Amino acid sequence: MKHRTVIFFILFATGLLAQKDFNFKYEIIFAQKKARDADICLIKENGTGFRKITDVVAADSGPSYSWDGQQIVFHSERKGWWKIWLMDANGKDIRQLSFPRTSADYDPTFSPNGKMVAFTSGRTGQEDIFLLAAKGGEAKNITARQGDQRYPRWLPDGRILFYSNEDGKQDIYLMNGQGKEVQKIDLGPGNNIMADVSNDGRIVFSSDRDGTTDLYMANLDGSEMKKLTESKLIDYRAKWSPDNRMIVFERSNRKSISHIWILRLEDMKEIQITKNGYNYGPSWKPN
Repeated sequence: MKHRTVIFFILFATGLLAQKDFNFKYEIIFAQKKARDADICLIKENGTGFRKITDVVAADSGPSYSWDGQQIVFHSERKGWWKIWLMDANGKDIRQLSFPRTSADYDPTFSPNGKMVAFTSGRTGQEDIFLLAAKGGEAKNITARQGDQRYPRWLPDGRILFYSNEDGKQDIYLMNGQGKEVQKIDLGPGNNIMADVSNDGRIVFSSDRDGTTDLYMANLDGSEMKKLTESKLIDYRAKWSPDNRMIVFERSNRKSISHIWILRLEDMKEIQITKNGYNYGPSWKPN
């Protein structure tokens, strides 16, 4: 009996210590690949509570919530090409937003007021950022520039981050919501891609400056640069948590391995959230 009591205490204490890694406030939305298809899924930040939001014979990917958490925008191959789709947060009322079948539309994201969706499209013969009303309509190209422009992410003030190769390497740029007042953010050497901004004005992005693709953090003007991760795999698609305390990201070899991880900034602890399957494209559910 005494031996059993000791074992129970050890297991109980270990469980308490593990739970201290999380504040249990948030959920993470992401895509999980299954054979040639993919579903949009939710999981709690401690790795429990996994559930599917979509489950169809098609690839649904790139999910992102509206800022009020009521809707989800994503890209899907449900009708052959990658196109932008919209659904309610519970997975109901799914509807297609973009339609031309001549190119792929992907990586959508809501504007802060929920009225517009920005996304990447190759419909011009190169990759550009387009705007589309969340209620539907014609998409407008707002980056008719040299090179490819990808991965738009809105700031709370309505400006948009994206990355471009117009100067010969990948770098992160900032523009207003109409594609004007474009400025390059000086983030140093290497290819700098896929930026996301925190509520207090810091950006997290991926860079290959040290030979591997790792996460870095800086102020929006490029100052106070800090390397966050160092892995033999690829760390990218990072997103700030709503409270700015954590960063969720994808760690992948882009072939057979891809999982969702969290970086807790207060102690720089990396925590693997998904254990099974091929998981990618994470984003936080608004609190």
